[in-house]
Amino acid sequence: MPKDELFKLNNFTKSYLNEKKVLNIAKNTIIAYSSVLNSFYEYYTLHYDKISLEAIDRVFIINYLESKSISVNSKNLHIVVLKNFFKYLQSHFYPFIDFKSKLEQLTAKAQKKEPSSLSKNEYEKVISVFTKEDGKKRRSFHSYRNILLLKILLFSGVRVSELLGIEVSNITVLKIEESRSVYKVLILGKGDKERYIYIPCQHIEEELEYIKSYMKEQNLSTEYFAITKEGRVLGRAEVYKMVESFLKAQGINKRGVHMLRHSFGKHLVHQNVNLSTIKALMGHENIQTTMIYARSDEESMIRAVL
Repeated sequence: MPKDELFKLNNFTKSYLNEKKVLNIAKNTIIAYSSVLNSFYEYYTLHYDKISLEAIDRVFIINYLESKSISVNSKNLHIVVLKNFFKYLQSHFYPFIDFKSKLEQLTAKAQKKEPSSLSKNEYEKVISVFTKEDGKKRRSFHSYRNILLLKILLFSGVRVSELLGIEVSNITVLKIEESRSVYKVLILGKGDKERYIYIPCQHIEEELEYIKSYMKEQNLSTEYFAITKEGRVLGRAEVYKMVESFLKAQGINKRGVHMLRHSFGKHLVHQNVNLSTIKALMGHENIQTTMIYARSDEESMIRAVL
């Protein structure tokens, strides 16, 4: 009987969500999964008499997605949930049906946008602020720490999670020439993959030495330097707020720690650094991610024809 298909889908959905609960999947995740599967169930009530659960394929799910007025990101959430759900059905109820292969290539591609970054003038403005700060005799722990974190973000392009995970012991000095040296910093990136970043010592030496001395004087039991005066490691929100306040103070109407990461990548492209090197420094999995910084902007095109 066709209505048996609705009964089965309803029971399978309950069983699937119950398994997620047993596995202690986050409550918000379960709510999101439940919403998607309920939506899919409602759509299937219009078609269960024409197609069985076993026959559901990529075309049927595409038609389902097209029936919904939702963003590309929402479509991708629906795709992830439905792929996972049908793999669950294959594993538990339909071992003879290869749902995984049926739905493997299903994805909703978003049009890639140019990432927000500092313009050349804005970048130079920030550097000039750093230069002025370097000439000042700063008095507070917070001013030293904030400038240190801002410089590391802009001069290395690290993600905020990577910044907060840097320990003093991760930093070593490499002498390049008689009068030039760099800090070599071990970073734990996405997927716990290690890489190194390099920052000229002259850029952050004063701030780093101050923070190290402060930690020693206060006898703080931490190896991290992105900390409060009491030695607690900063949270992401605190770093975001600090960056936002700094940019606002400079009259720069752009936001986000990740924007500074994009500015680093864009700056390297403008310096004609090859993309493979940029990929390695930024910890990208795929060179295609790095390629986004190589898109020509109006300024580059004007320079090319002059």
